[in-house]
Amino acid sequence: MLKKVFLNQNWIFYLLIFLLVIVVRLPVFELPIDNDTGAIAYHARLINQGEPLYGTHHPTHHLPAIYYTYALIFKLLGDHPNSLQLFLVFWMWLNGVIFLKIGETLSNRSCGIIAAGLYILIGSMTNLSGDTAEIELFANVPISLVILLGAQLLTNRKKSFLFLFLIGVFGSISFLFKAVYITSLVAVSLTLILDFIFEYDRKQLAEFLKKISIMFLGFILVNGIVLFYFGIEGLLSRFLLVFQVGSEYINYHESPWYFIFLMPTAIMINANFSLLLFDFVSVFRLLFYLPKKIKKNKTIALNQFSVIIWLFMSIFAAGFSRFGFAHYGILLIPPLSLLFGIEVSELWTRIHKQHPDLNIIKKIVLPTFMLIIVFGNTFYSSSDYIGGYINYRLGKIDLIEFAANYTSMGPNNVMAKNIAAYIKQNTEPDDYIFTWTELAQICYLANRRSSVDVIWSLYVSYFGPPERAFNLKPVYIIVGPYFLYDEETPEWLTSELENSYRLEKTYNQFKIYRINFIEG
Repeated sequence: MLKKVFLNQNWIFYLLIFLLVIVVRLPVFELPIDNDTGAIAYHARLINQGEPLYGTHHPTHHLPAIYYTYALIFKLLGDHPNSLQLFLVFWMWLNGVIFLKIGETLSNRSCGIIAAGLYILIGSMTNLSGDTAEIELFANVPISLVILLGAQLLTNRKKSFLFLFLIGVFGSISFLFKAVYITSLVAVSLTLILDFIFEYDRKQLAEFLKKISIMFLGFILVNGIVLFYFGIEGLLSRFLLVFQVGSEYINYHESPWYFIFLMPTAIMINANFSLLLFDFVSVFRLLFYLPKKIKKNKTIALNQFSVIIWLFMSIFAAGFSRFGFAHYGILLIPPLSLLFGIEVSELWTRIHKQHPDLNIIKKIVLPTFMLIIVFGNTFYSSSDYIGGYINYRLGKIDLIEFAANYTSMGPNNVMAKNIAAYIKQNTEPDDYIFTWTELAQICYLANRRSSVDVIWSLYVSYFGPPERAFNLKPVYIIVGPYFLYDEETPEWLTSELENSYRLEKTYNQFKIYRINFIEG
């Protein structure tokens, strides 16, 4: 009995995936947090203190899923950055298991193993900000679940109504991470429409519309609950400001429309050019042979087509803002990994069928070469990060040097940690601070409240007169460059600094001003 369980179950692969996650994410437990993680953690802390999002504190253009996810993690594991990383070990393992299941449905188990390994490895590297706790690392689970459910739906139509409802639910959750993250929901929807067209029957039209309605019901139900919650809290109008500010955020960048596709491509070329190249070939091959595949096995053909649409939608979502933030590339890793897994596993199958007399060594040469190239490309593009961590563990460099010189936004993250420590040491817990800098993690690290409802101070004017930042007499004001936005210090802030504050300390380009007096 035990032998049968050992041979028939996937538990050994689940264990190997879990061990891989632990190994590749070990460095992140010692790194200072980045600005995005710190900003989200700040709001999550206030949520756990009984202050709903969009009330006394507002995340500007972000929807609520990531903030309440952080809040839940802090509730369960404690309010500490490592709680996020500990949860991500489980979360990325879960994502790997999902890829294993998708791969088995799309092609075979080998496809799933390759996809899971690639996602965990590439998605944990610093050149895609995988060494952080960015939104994409959390959102990829519900996004991937939609693809898995869609694949299972086409394979096992007896469970269609439940699966359709769950597709809508997880599609809605993906939307609540970011509105453009409905990539897999669009892919599955288009695939279901294509499936209906191939089997078109006027008698089945009502049944098809019923299925789409059930999926739509799942999507609306989750979003309806969210709207109802913020409505009863009296925050619906503040919640809806997300879309207005988000529109301004998108329009901030004046690059041409084709940057929507150019930026994600450039990000992936930097992260793993060979994976992108092999997948370009894979997409061309799969689309070229799609009609033939549909005649042979329509279910597998449509499921693979769904992943292709998912990839194109992910490119669109990653480039929608036309900002070249590295972590947007994490959205592309799931479909890219699955397509590569399909290509390698199907190549092996073709070689095995067309050349049955070849010995095993000759059969595996080409698939093995592809695996070595892609996995090797990952290690090469991340060699500084990996080498830096090894040198740190060997005692050749210290943690600060590793963090500052070998990780994404490293110098800024170290700077933010130092500034936050200084502020925490020289203020009381109920003091307020104000930051005019992209180092949004300062408020979280210092455990001090921002004097204004937004900590991304670039957006302070969107929610009222910017001078309201001084109403609570912030003890410290931190001024530094907005590297990615090229923003100058505004006149309203400069005037207040000249009249009521003195420069107390400087950290490179960051200046710390202390208030001259506090009334009352």
